[in-house]
Amino acid sequence: METRLERGGAQTGLGGLFKQYELIYVLGDERDLLHLRTNFRGEKVYLYPTIITPEQARIVFLDVIKKVNKLNDKPEFYNVITGNCTTSLVPHLAKVLPTQATCLQLLLNGDADAAAHRNGRIKSNVPFDEAKRLHHINQYVKDDPEAADFSKRIRPDLTR
Repeated sequence: METRLERGGAQTGLGGLFKQYELIYVLGDERDLLHLRTNFRGEKVYLYPTIITPEQARIVFLDVIKKVNKLNDKPEFYNVITGNCTTSLVPHLAKVLPTQATCLQLLLNGDADAAAHRNGRIKSNVPFDEAKRLHHINQYVKDDPEAADFSKRIRPDLTR
């Protein structure tokens, strides 16, 4: 979930409160999405193992697709408080897991991974700082995203 910006436009916090940006869902495979974020946008990317089962992931995915189709018919606006990248994900995940995050944790979406770790949503036996270090995947994405082993490469055997 992201904001749809006009070509050459910039996102502002104030604009995110006043229906300045449409809400969009960016769909793609891991090769496209991760390579874009690491190599072109220069973002730090973390890939955590979660407690969600393959069947639960399917339920969440189908719910996301349903929302994407709904947005095609009736656009919604991004809102930094009520419709941001974290709060927009919660209803999808709530289909398979009870919500444990507080309202404040949802607003502080930079803390979402720490909150997921605290709430047992990330498979990990180490403190959060160590889990975050272990699951920082930029160095694995930098190479050829078309490589046959890309999916395995971005998920090194961490067994922790």
